[in-house]
Amino acid sequence: MGRRTLIATLIVIAGSLLLVAWVLTPLRRGPIAETGVRSQLVEEAEGRKRAALYALIDIEEEAEIGKLSPADLEVLRNRYEHDAMDALRRLDELTDAAATTPDELEAEIARLKRQMRCPNCGATRPPQQPCPRCGKE
Repeated sequence: MGRRTLIATLIVIAGSLLLVAWVLTPLRRGPIAETGVRSQLVEEAEGRKRAALYALIDIEEEAEIGKLSPADLEVLRNRYEHDAMDALRRLDELTDAAATTPDELEAEIARLKRQMRCPNCGATRPPQQPCPRCGKE
């Protein structure tokens, strides 16, 4: 693995860890006021799930262009899938929903991937943002 690839991999990993830490920060604040506790907990679990799913999409794209080795991809994929499943379990507990299966998680990842593709040129773009390649929304 070349030096540039190693640096790029470390940057991706560091950025992903920072994103996860930022999403988890509200969970470490401790108890919150009784008003809206359930809705805030649901919102936090949704945020954790979204962050993990976007990270999964991001690392797959990094691997496709050669910025992540297959071994690094596997380690990161396992971590983010675990994070997403934990968040989904928490959401299921909070909303009294049936347990989410790995197949449902894969379906949600596929849906998010479609939302992140530019309909004009097919490039990856942040949700609800103009395409960095062609500028279309």
